[in-house]
Amino acid sequence: MIRPKRAAMLKKVFFDYSKVEAEHREVVNIYNLYKKILNNGLDNQEECRERMLKEMEESGLRLLLKEEQTQYKAWKRRKF
Repeated sequence: MIRPKRAAMLKKVFFDYSKVEAEHREVVNIYNLYKKILNNGLDNQEECRERMLKEMEESGLRLLLKEEQTQYKAWKRRKF
């Protein structure tokens, strides 16, 4: 369970997508395409998940995660 004070801090964390807007849009589109397939078991789950992750990585997933980590570390330095 998240304590109220911690929950209040977490609500103030926002990710600025401006540096990775195109990558974010592509990754979300890929996720939305595959989530219906994965959630409904319409294909081999392992193969489908691997294809999705490969497409996401090719579309800039690593760059997106790196930017999120950078922003989180900057926020954490300011807050703590």
